[in-house]
Amino acid sequence: MPTRLIVLILPLLWACHAPVETRQNHVVHRGEQAVLTAANGNAFLALEREDCYHVQQAVSSRDKAWLETMEMQDKVLRVAAGTPVKVLQDSYNERKVEILEGPLAGKTGWVAWEFLSPPPPAGR
Repeated sequence: MPTRLIVLILPLLWACHAPVETRQNHVVHRGEQAVLTAANGNAFLALEREDCYHVQQAVSSRDKAWLETMEMQDKVLRVAAGTPVKVLQDSYNERKVEILEGPLAGKTGWVAWEFLSPPPPAGR
């Protein structure tokens, strides 16, 4: 009887196994470096964590007017995609990052983890 149970459970466990994490699908966490990603060339950082979800929704729905309004109110930073950042804090969906290069170097903001990728390997 125990052997049958093991034979039945093993395929179930195999089917539920999470995919192996690779460099391409790695979710960055506190202390790691990353690069900002965006489809249109610009990433947006919310200056306050509570605005992060709304920024993500505006980016997803391509609500340029809302993003520009938030930018004029100094609640959002527009940052070039590919800009290197360091993750300072992480929560379930958001990461607080510090911009490492460019004219906004040293500034911090919040971004959804989906808009961060591991940096490319050195030498590329």
